[in-house]
Amino acid sequence: MYLNAATVLNNIRIRYMKDKIYTYVANILIAVNPYVEVKDLYSSQAIRSYQGKSLGVLPPHVFAIADKAFRDMKVLKQSQSIIVSGESGAGKTESTKYLLRYLCDLWGSAAGPIEQKILDANPVMEAFGNAKTTRNNNSSRFGKFMEVHFDSKCQVVGGYISHYLLEKSRICMQGPEERNYHVFYLLCAGAPEQLRQQLYITKPDDFHVSTHALKSVI
Repeated sequence: MYLNAATVLNNIRIRYMKDKIYTYVANILIAVNPYVEVKDLYSSQAIRSYQGKSLGVLPPHVFAIADKAFRDMKVLKQSQSIIVSGESGAGKTESTKYLLRYLCDLWGSAAGPIEQKILDANPVMEAFGNAKTTRNNNSSRFGKFMEVHFDSKCQVVGGYISHYLLEKSRICMQGPEERNYHVFYLLCAGAPEQLRQQLYITKPDDFHVSTHALKSVI
C-alpha cells in the first residue's frame, strides 16, 4: 500500500528469507543473489511454465521478463531491450545467462545450431572479460550490448555484439588479492606445449602480471 524505500527493502528481505529471490516493482525485476542453488528455479519446467504468461500471473522471475520482451517484440513488431544492472556480485552475469537461455530455448527443448552458438559464445567472452575481485570470484570486468536476432517466424537466426567495453587497466595491473582475466589462467592450465613456448607460459604462480601473454592472445 505504501511504496517507499523502507517497505520495498522489508518486502525484499521477507521474500529472500523464503528463497524467493525475485521481486517486482512495477515491471522492474529486483534480484537478490542467494549465493546458493535454489532448487528447480531455472529448470526446463520453469521455462515452459512462464511461456506466454502475462507479467504478474506467476511469481516474479527473470524468465518472465524475457518472455514479456519476446511477446512485445512479436506483437508490436519492434525491437526490445533488457537492461541488467547492479553492483559487483549482484548476479548480473548469471541473470544474463538465464535470459539468453530462455530466449534461445523457449520450449525447454534442445537448442538448434544457431541458438547453441549464441549460448556457447558467452563463456568465451567471459573468459576474456571476467576476473576474480575481492567481492566476486567471477566478476564481469566488461560491459556488452548483445543482440539476439529473430526472423518473421520468431525463430532465432543470429546474434551480434555491437559494444564490448573492457577494463583494460586490469591487463597490466590488479588490486590486492585480485586476479587478471580468466583467460590467462585457462591458458596456464590447458595450453598445448607449442603455444606455451610461443607465449612464454609457465605456471600462474610464476607471473606477477600477464601482459605479454594476453597481448599475444588478443
